[in-house]
This record gives sequence, C-alpha cells and structure tokens, in this order.
Amino acid sequence: MRGALFRDGGAVLYAAFGPSARDIAARVMAGQLRVGYQALREGRLEGADRAAVAELSAGPEAARLLIEDRPATGTGELARLARDLEGLRLVVVDGLEAVPGLRRPAQDVEAGAGAVQELRRLARELDVPVLAVAETGDGDGEGLRSALAPDVVIALTFAADDVGYNARRDRVRVTECDLGLQSEAEIRTDLVRARLIGPEFRVDRVFGSDEGRLVVDALKDAAQGLLEVPDGLPEGLIKRLGQLCRGMPDNFSGLEFGDLPDEAQRAVLQEWVVRPPLPDTDRGVGLGAALDAFYGHAVAHGYDPEAEVPCEP
Repeated sequence: MRGALFRDGGAVLYAAFGPSARDIAARVMAGQLRVGYQALREGRLEGADRAAVAELSAGPEAARLLIEDRPATGTGELARLARDLEGLRLVVVDGLEAVPGLRRPAQDVEAGAGAVQELRRLARELDVPVLAVAETGDGDGEGLRSALAPDVVIALTFAADDVGYNARRDRVRVTECDLGLQSEAEIRTDLVRARLIGPEFRVDRVFGSDEGRLVVDALKDAAQGLLEVPDGLPEGLIKRLGQLCRGMPDNFSGLEFGDLPDEAQRAVLQEWVVRPPLPDTDRGVGLGAALDAFYGHAVAHGYDPEAEVPCEP
C-alpha cells in the first residue's frame, strides 16, 4: 500500500471493517517514516519525528488515501467509491469477514457470492488489485477462501510475540489458485513501527568474506586519521566509526549497541544512509569515498535501508 501511495504516486481506497480510519493513517505514517506507532497514535512524538508526521499529513499522499470505515458499507458502495477515485492503484478490504454480505459465507451462500462477484468485477473493470485481508483461525479460513476463490492467497503465520526492540520473525506462504504454492519465506513483523519487512540483512556474512573484509579495512584506514582530529565530522559518525575501529571489546560488561563488530558495521550503514556532511578536506573526501564503497558493497549484497529496524540510541 505504501508503494502505491509514495512510490507510484497513486491513490488507494482502504476499507477498514475493524481498525478505525485514525488507526490506519497512523500505521501508514509509522511504517513510512519508521517512527513508533504507539507514540504517534498517542501524540507522544517529539522533535524531528513530530515535524515529519505533520509534513506527511499535509502532503499530497495523504489526500490520495481514502479510508472508508463505516461498518455498514457494503461491496456495492466500495465499488462506487473506487470508480470515483482518480489515479486508483489499489483497493484494500481489511476485516473481510465483517463485510456485509460476507459474514459467514458458508451459511449465506447467495449473499456472499454476490459480494464476492462485486469485488471481482471491480478488479477487472478498473484493472487494479483488490487486496482482501481476513484474520482466520486454523479451521475457519477454508470457507472464506472457498467463497472468495481468490487468484492469489498470501497467508501469514505469526510467531509468538517477541518482547523488546527487535522485529518478530513470522512466515509467509504465497499460493496461486491454478499453480499451487509459489513461495514460502521468513519475514519480520516490526511491531513498533506497524510494518512487515524482509529477512534480516546478515552483516557478518556480507563483510566476513574476503572482499567484505577489504572494504571494512579500507574504511577503518580512512577513518583513523579523522577520528584523531574529528573537527567537522558529524557526532553520529564519530561514535559509530570509533566503535568500528576499536574492534572486539576486551570487556563485555556494560556494552551498548555498536560495541560489537557486526553491530558497528550495521550502525555505520544506518548512519551513512542520510549522507551527513563531511569535512571539505582531502581526508574528508577520502572518508566519503570509503563510506560509499562500504555502503555500496552492502547494497550489492542485499542491504535495504527501508527494511532495517533502527538501532537503539
């Protein structure tokens, strides 16, 4: 959904039959800006995060997201709203099992079939995907799938909740109705920012290869001179490059994020995503080139800053 809004510049119709319009808007902004969902929802964001939310709320993307959360809205009304929405790229029906005409489709076959046909006609007529979201238990998903006869089923299996800052590890299965199972993979549920992200980037593998170690050594060499006299070097980079250059700590008590080599490499990547300014000197230019090579090596081996869980301060 965020891709349709922010990457493609299109419109999205989001029919929410469980969460409220305010919930959905908060989830979209938290996922896009990578800020805390609960803090945003409760108005506790401060500083740059608060300003970013205000800017996004006033931007054109917010106007292209139409959230319909009236509980009595049926598929006919959704179809009318979709046809009137210029630049439509996606229709989401969240809480499908609660849509009028789709409640207990096995017991109300005629009403359920009519509602399903309306959604299928809408997808064909407007040439847009209709993403129907339903929360089902182990035994009640088959009836809904039988009534809908979807082209593709994306089934998420949730693990037990993890406590803490890290994303929860879940699984996704993608099945085509005609071709069967197409893919199965681990994903991460970033509960803090209300988003799904891909598998974790393995820093140890990427920078543990011969080529990766050369890239890291070159960055350490470029950083050493500037760290001795860090005038003009951003504070965040001073900290993260210092951790990287120190290597494995002698004492493992009282460690913070970035003190271990793998964490230091990830922290430098996260720091360099925004390209903070460096000193306009030969050493500053050399450090910039080494950081670009370090970052480029990571990207070439699967690093995606949008799929990262921001490190703790």
